[in-house]
Amino acid sequence: MDTQVLKTLKRQLAYFLRRFYIGIKTGPSRQHFRTYIQGQLSHLERKTAAAIAQEAGVTPRSLQAFLEIHRWDHHRVRTRLQEVIGHAHAHPQAIGQIDETSYAKKGDQTCGVQRQYCGATGKKDNCVVSVHLGYAAADFHTLVDSDVYLPQASWMHDEDRCRTAGIPETVSYRPKWQIGLDLLARSWAQGIRLAYLCADEAYGRCHPFRHGVAAYGIVYGLEVPCSLKGWTQSPPLQTPSMDAGLRGVPARRPGWRRGRRRRAGWIGCGREAVPPGKPFM
Repeated sequence: MDTQVLKTLKRQLAYFLRRFYIGIKTGPSRQHFRTYIQGQLSHLERKTAAAIAQEAGVTPRSLQAFLEIHRWDHHRVRTRLQEVIGHAHAHPQAIGQIDETSYAKKGDQTCGVQRQYCGATGKKDNCVVSVHLGYAAADFHTLVDSDVYLPQASWMHDEDRCRTAGIPETVSYRPKWQIGLDLLARSWAQGIRLAYLCADEAYGRCHPFRHGVAAYGIVYGLEVPCSLKGWTQSPPLQTPSMDAGLRGVPARRPGWRRGRRRRAGWIGCGREAVPPGKPFM
């Protein structure tokens, strides 16, 4: 990167950020938006709102207020991001990654917080978990979408707590694998196409998730627990005799012939790695 390119970076960043003004309507909010993004790209060691504000010469509280209470349409900003990725970074071999991020929190007021496994601390901790969809194509990579996981027992069964946290009544409980499929559906609707998708065993062991991904024609490579069992080859079906019902014995559906053992192992990858409806449950 030479000096001439460096001189144009600030102008290019300003042009890039203007694409997202569609969801940030007021002038002060747009200025705080630019300040915050520039601070995240700066040399600062601790890129907190206060540190960024002091470096930019603005009141720390004003930048904190932008992040905390200023209203902006994050749905429109997310849609614009996906449109930019779909148009400017489309690739026939694009890879998607679904994974979680967790971060420890104090107290019990933050939306989705509870004691659960926290990857940031490597143990069960008071934390918030979010599910993300990443996108990688050639030398480009970014996050496409994300959503907060709301635990069922401690949040979705507590209407008062949800109301206090500002969670809309229309929001219902979704397991993490369902959030992953929703992220994929939203990005797909905005023109983002994936050739492959990867995820860890929390998603690979889930039968509905695998078939939801396969419905898009995406080749997937998913981890599964070492204890998960399934057929390495489809065994022959055993069809009940035709006169079973005549003898008073209820006719059974065709099933796997007894004596064929299942084996634990990796689920593999590919559109046809798992035939629809069989064999992993």
